[in-house]
Amino acid sequence: GSAQNGWGISVIQQYNTLFCVWYTYDADGAVTWYVMPGGSFTDVVTYEGRIFKTTGSSFVGGAYDPARFQATDVGPYRLRFFGPNTTATFDYTIEGRSGTITLSRQPF
Repeated sequence: GSAQNGWGISVIQQYNTLFCVWYTYDADGAVTWYVMPGGSFTDVVTYEGRIFKTTGSSFVGGAYDPARFQATDVGPYRLRFFGPNTTATFDYTIEGRSGTITLSRQPF
């Protein structure tokens, strides 16, 4: 929502697997991308997995160099869904820092 501008999470589902991408800012204010590939439903409303911080070469202005890609496991996450496609909570721990964010589906 507008009270939380500047970051977002995209959740894509294929069958019983979710793939999430989270863009946010680190403690120093630098843009940071995290991916959450896979995981598993631990009950009918809860999905849990691992968060990875990714870095690599830019694909803008030059050739992408796949050898520079790195994915580092930074901690666990849990998504809990409430109601039919309305809201969820995102619990995370990244490098020892924990938090909970309320998510709402956007109309686009």
